[in-house]
Amino acid sequence: MSVYKRNKTWTAHAKWTDRQGVPRQKAKGGFPTKKAAEKKERELLSQADSGRQLGGSSPTLAEYLLEVWLPKHRVLTNLKASTYETYKMLILVYINPSIGHLRIDEISTEHLENFYIEMQNKGRKKTLKNGTIALSSKTVRNIASVIHKALKDAVRLKQIAFNPSDSALKPKLTAPDIDFMTPENLMKYVASIQGHRYGPVLQLVALTGMRRGEILGLSWKDIDFKAGTINIHRTLIRAGNQTIFDTPKSKKSKRTIEIDIDTMQKLQAWKIAQNIERLALGGEWADTENLIVTDQTGSVPSFSAFARMFKKTLNNAGLMEMKFHSLRHSYVIAALRSGGALKSVSERVGHGDTTITNRVYNHVIEGDDRELADNSALYILKNVNTVFESLQVV
Repeated sequence: MSVYKRNKTWTAHAKWTDRQGVPRQKAKGGFPTKKAAEKKERELLSQADSGRQLGGSSPTLAEYLLEVWLPKHRVLTNLKASTYETYKMLILVYINPSIGHLRIDEISTEHLENFYIEMQNKGRKKTLKNGTIALSSKTVRNIASVIHKALKDAVRLKQIAFNPSDSALKPKLTAPDIDFMTPENLMKYVASIQGHRYGPVLQLVALTGMRRGEILGLSWKDIDFKAGTINIHRTLIRAGNQTIFDTPKSKKSKRTIEIDIDTMQKLQAWKIAQNIERLALGGEWADTENLIVTDQTGSVPSFSAFARMFKKTLNNAGLMEMKFHSLRHSYVIAALRSGGALKSVSERVGHGDTTITNRVYNHVIEGDDRELADNSALYILKNVNTVFESLQVV
């Protein structure tokens, strides 16, 4: 093991014998200072002492993630189907095309930081027809989380000496750009869907901010018409080639929420209409889960069909095109602007905590301070003259 200068840069050079008694060596050059090369020298020494084969048979990151870590992690941690599919997608679409060829014992902190920068600036390597798509800071941090979990297990199993992602800098979490309807347009949208087949369902989403999977996974037994509440305890997700029911996104996503009288009445009317369709088809009715959202055959609309239906209702209302999830954004913004407490709104939509709600929506509503100033002043000052006159009389 030595450190030496080559031209204007420094090199760390390691020689060792692997577990099979085969002599091996590895050199890493290009360091601007002797101190930097010595630091690399210590890393190589630590790796050699840990019994790793630095130049040998360690799997590539792609092999390790898909063939070793993810299948094992899925079983031992009882990973949710939706989480498993998300991890798999992040690995296949982003991680493997860029750094999957690297062996897990040669991945450095610098590799990871450069990869995160690439993802944030350019996005996926194999792009869609419209070119590269830069990723949000949240997506990049999700990718980094998968890598960190996987390499942490590799350290635990003594496959690598240390986790290079421990010290890798990640993008700062920033507020995402979101599409939403203003409260005025949300009001216009709700008015436009009255009489639509899925009008009561869409109104329910517009007034609760429920996620798409939550509304599609909702059954009539989850609604308490007497109490005026809905119990959200499962979600419909796409897992590979299957559509399945799963538990909600997080613990806080499992919740019971109050529903206004008007929406409850419309849901009751929709239930009657759906029962008429069910009786007309008899044994051919497809639904066996007593779901709220079904087509005329009792089948659950596919995610793409539901998205097309939503797009059409936006066009009919004369509103700009946006994703179905934007209806959730629209509700949260309307609820906050109407004076709803941050904690109450956060709990109602099933966020893990108020930090999430604040990060996603604060930049949208922060300009409401003028409205708050005017309204609070009006409330406090509206009777000030009357109070002043009464004080004078005394």
